[in-house]
Amino acid sequence: MKKMILFVGLFAWFVSNVAAQSVTSAQRRVYLMDIYDVTASQADRYEAVWSSVKEKDADLCDSRLTSKDFTKARKSLIREFRQEVSSIFNEEQYHIWETCNKEIDRYHVLSNEKLVTPKQLYGLFKVERQWLDDRNAIRTGGDPQNVKHQRQADLQKALQKEICRVLGEELGQWYIDEKALQQATIGNMDKYNATYREGERIARIDKEYKYKRKAVYAEKIKYAQKEEKLFQLDDQKAADVRSAVSRQVADRWFTITRNQLDYVLQKNYGLDKTQIARFKTAYNVYAIE
Repeated sequence: MKKMILFVGLFAWFVSNVAAQSVTSAQRRVYLMDIYDVTASQADRYEAVWSSVKEKDADLCDSRLTSKDFTKARKSLIREFRQEVSSIFNEEQYHIWETCNKEIDRYHVLSNEKLVTPKQLYGLFKVERQWLDDRNAIRTGGDPQNVKHQRQADLQKALQKEICRVLGEELGQWYIDEKALQQATIGNMDKYNATYREGERIARIDKEYKYKRKAVYAEKIKYAQKEEKLFQLDDQKAADVRSAVSRQVADRWFTITRNQLDYVLQKNYGLDKTQIARFKTAYNVYAIE
């Protein structure tokens, strides 16, 4: 335990250098021996188990499942991993490890691929737990919806600031971006009948073209020129999606993108085709008036 405390400072500076990339097996081996005071043999066995988990997760990401079934399967994989680690570490080592890593897949990435310290992991858990409690209190409170919306937006900004304080600016921003990407990916799975891998590719493309469109809007050119560039971006984005996912998923993406309003009205409000047509007619009348 004393050894772990001594090395907290040593690894704090190292984390900032690995925010953009995963680490090697050798680096993870040193991290395990220093942070959790494990033997070389324990570190080797841990590495073998972690490699197996990554392979199984890769297969899972390529499986065509609903987001609910995928999330359930990934949690099961994490529990299996924790059980394996409990047979490798002694009681004290495992207590420190499992207390900080929880059953959260993102935390295991931070621990095993970014080599953050137990102190940082536990700090992250506390700020995210507090954010969740505060968010639920806002949602169940009696404020008007517009006030709730603003309070939740302010709370989200405060959470991101705290994450960067705990993990450091570079790694904190990476974590925030990856968490948002993961949430978008999960949504894409059901929306487009996509695998997790395909959903993630679409999420990354969406993010890329969001910034590209923003850049076009910021250009000091005529509106007609902006419109032409935006149309070109739409064509490029469609081509990127078709090259990134299966034909069936790309076709569904194109259909939903072309009829986004229909999808939202059906998915969020349960309207059928007749009701959607009536809604559009009423809205067009309203818009003209």
